[in-house]
Amino acid sequence: MFFKNKIIQKKTGAILLLPFAFLLTRCAKDFDAPTITPASKVAEEVISGLSEPSDVVIVPDSAAGGPLAHNDLLVANSENNTIVQIKKSVEPHTIVLFANQANTTTDLNQPTGIAFDANSIRGDVYVSNFLDETGTTVSAGAITVFNKDGALNRVINNALFGRASGIVYDFENSTPTSAVFFVSNRLNNTIVKVVSTVGGDVVSLYADLNFLHLGGANPTQLAVSPIHPHNLYAANTGIRPNLPDGDAQAPVGSTLSIIPTTSLDIGGPTVADVPQNEIRLILAGEVIGPISLDFDSTGNLFVGAHKKGTIAMIDPEIGFAIKSVETGESEIQGMTAGTGGIYITTEGGKIIEVNKSLLSGESGGESGGHHG
Repeated sequence: MFFKNKIIQKKTGAILLLPFAFLLTRCAKDFDAPTITPASKVAEEVISGLSEPSDVVIVPDSAAGGPLAHNDLLVANSENNTIVQIKKSVEPHTIVLFANQANTTTDLNQPTGIAFDANSIRGDVYVSNFLDETGTTVSAGAITVFNKDGALNRVINNALFGRASGIVYDFENSTPTSAVFFVSNRLNNTIVKVVSTVGGDVVSLYADLNFLHLGGANPTQLAVSPIHPHNLYAANTGIRPNLPDGDAQAPVGSTLSIIPTTSLDIGGPTVADVPQNEIRLILAGEVIGPISLDFDSTGNLFVGAHKKGTIAMIDPEIGFAIKSVETGESEIQGMTAGTGGIYITTEGGKIIEVNKSLLSGESGGESGGHHG
């Protein structure tokens, strides 16, 4: 689709025309113009027309600068290999291209997760890709790093990646000179740790989740709790959980993994840092097929279901669902909990800002654990 202007409609009915001719030279694949429209009482705002958005991140205050403003959104679109920016800082909200697949061998290849280096003065954007940078090895995955202005910084490739899915910034163990990320791998059911410094990127195996489920945990999105001891949580979309008590009635793919973030590298890059006996498994409340999750800054844990369209606030210790809402969407993909609302992405090309007060009875606060 060839176009010069993008039309955006907010619930106020205002129309804004954006010049988009300059983006045509950057786009590897054209995508339909997103629109912002009113929604039901569950949603504060709906942004539609995106190309299979797989994840969304709120720009933290520490990463604001240049084209990025605090509370803007960056969205990873897996179908057309783009990252778009939703400018929540201006009225009406506008949508512009942040980064795209420049060619077939670099940049983006089915981006599935996105996170900020929130503690570094650089504020780099890290994107996990389902395929590696060559696009030829379906079992691999890569991390693409962009500067905050959208320019490509580098690509991190490693054999430990296996269809990289979720990525989360470990704010507890990162420093201004050392950024720590965790990456989930759906193919080999592992969590990989990436440590980035000025000297380079070190990739190592952090946790092996194969023992948790019959057939593998199939971990997707990740989140780090803002509450001590800052455990790492993984949404498992695998088959029936192999619970210690032998409960054969547990729903398929209805669990979360809880992994400590304090384990040291005890056996080299290919030996898991976290022993199996330190990994806990809890049920994901009423959420069947959990694919996305995030903490807000106060420690509330929210989980989204891939097939059922349910979002639940869950007790992070025992997995009990405190409250849940039906979004009306059947294919939830990514999630982030931020100021005043919870943003989810759907396979139908939407980003929905869910009224957070329907779940927690409160609002406010930046994202606490998913993206930094």
